Amino acid sequence: MAQVEGSTEVLTAPVVPGHELIRLLGAGGMGRVYLARQVALGRLVCVKVLAIPDLEDPILCRARFRRESELLAGLSHPHIIALFDYGVTADSDLPYLATEYIEGGDLRSRMKPGRPMPRERVREILHQVGDALEHLHGKGIIHRDLKPENILMPTETLCKVCDFGLAVLQESAGSLTRSGRGLGTLGYVSPEQQRGDRIDERSDQYSLAALAYELLTGKRPLGRFRPPSRVNAFLPAGLDAAILRGLEENPADRYESVAHFVRAIEPYLDPDHVGAGRLSPRARRAALGGVAILAALAGLVALARGIPGADRRPPADPPAPPAQVPAPEPRSAEFRRLTELRAYLLWVAQGRPNGNDIATRNWLDAEKLVEGQVNARAYELWVRQGRPEGAEGAAAAGRNRRDAERQLLKEVEEEARLHPPN
Repeated sequence: MAQVEGSTEVLTAPVVPGHELIRLLGAGGMGRVYLARQVALGRLVCVKVLAIPDLEDPILCRARFRRESELLAGLSHPHIIALFDYGVTADSDLPYLATEYIEGGDLRSRMKPGRPMPRERVREILHQVGDALEHLHGKGIIHRDLKPENILMPTETLCKVCDFGLAVLQESAGSLTRSGRGLGTLGYVSPEQQRGDRIDERSDQYSLAALAYELLTGKRPLGRFRPPSRVNAFLPAGLDAAILRGLEENPADRYESVAHFVRAIEPYLDPDHVGAGRLSPRARRAALGGVAILAALAGLVALARGIPGADRRPPADPPAPPAQVPAPEPRSAEFRRLTELRAYLLWVAQGRPNGNDIATRNWLDAEKLVEGQVNARAYELWVRQGRPEGAEGAAAAGRNRRDAERQLLKEVEEEARLHPPN
C-alpha cells in the first residue's frame, strides 16, 4: 500500500493500477476520493475507490459502484464530468473509477451562506445544469442527488454535474431505494424519492428547482417555505409561480421536463427584466433603486397616526400620484392603497426626490410589483385549498385575490410605519 497525504493525517491508500495517488480529497460512506496522476498521460485525475460500510451488502455496494461507472461511460457532454478509467485496486480488489479533475471546487464553495447570487449568474448555472440533466434524461438516466456539492466549477462560469453514485436508469427507478439508502439529500431530494416511491425525470426537476430557490434567496426550501420574491424582494414576483411549480409535491403538477422548467424561469433571471418584482438594474440606476410617491398618499398621514413626528410635513412637497395611470381593469381600494404605499416606499428609498417624472415611474413600477405579489399570494392560497377547479375554483379565485390584497396591505402598512414622513 502507498502513503498519501490526508487532510489531517497520513493515510494508507490503495494501489490503483496506472495511477499515482497524491492526496485524499474527500471521503464518504461509500468511497474515498483521491487526487492522482495518470501515469501513461501524466495528467491529474480524480480517483474514487469504493468503501463498503459496515452492515452493508458488499455485493449490492459493488453493483451500485459499477453502475455509476457504466452510466458515466455512456455520457459525453460539456457539463457532465468525464470518465477516464475503471478497474479494481491491486491490493484489495476494490473497484475504482477515474474522472477528470476539477480544480475550481464545487458550487457550494462559491455560495455565501444566507446570501443570494446575482440573477444573471444563477441563470447561467441553471442553464448549464439543466442542459446536463436533459442529456441524462434523454439517455433514460435519473441523477437523484443533484445539489451544490455535486456541481463542479472549473471556472466562475462553467459547471459540470458529477457524482452518479445514486443515478439510476429510468426502467429500474424505485427498485434501488428500498434498502433505505440513497434517498438523496434533504432540501434537494423530491418528496416521492424521499418516500421511496417510483420516480421519473421530474424528481431531478424538483432538485433543480430547489437549487434555484437556494441560489436566488440564500435559503433552502424546507418545510412551509415562502415564495422566492418574499424572501428576496429584488426578485420579480412573476418568478414565484415558475419555481413553486417545479417544487410541487405531486410530480404531475410540475413541468413536463427540466427544459420546460428552465425556459419558464429564464426570462425572469434577465438582469434587465422588469416583471412583477422590484426595479431592474436600469431603472435602479435611473432612480437609485427604490420606492416612491408620498403625500399623494393622503392616507399615509392617517397611517402614520401615533408615530412621533408624523404630524410634521416633509421638507419638500412629495409628488402626487400621476393623474393617469394605466388601469386595464377596475382596481380595488386595497390594491390602490397597496400601490400608493409601495410607491411611497420607493420614493423614500430614493432619498425623497422631487419631480413628477419620478412619481410617475415609481407609480408604474409599484403597480407592477403589487400585481405580481397579489397573483403570487392568491396562487399560494389556491394551492393550500387543494387547487379547486370549475365553479368552485372560479369563486375561490376572486375570494383569494381579495384575501391576498388584504394580507399584503397589512404587511406593507407595517413596513411603511418604519419610514414615517420627516
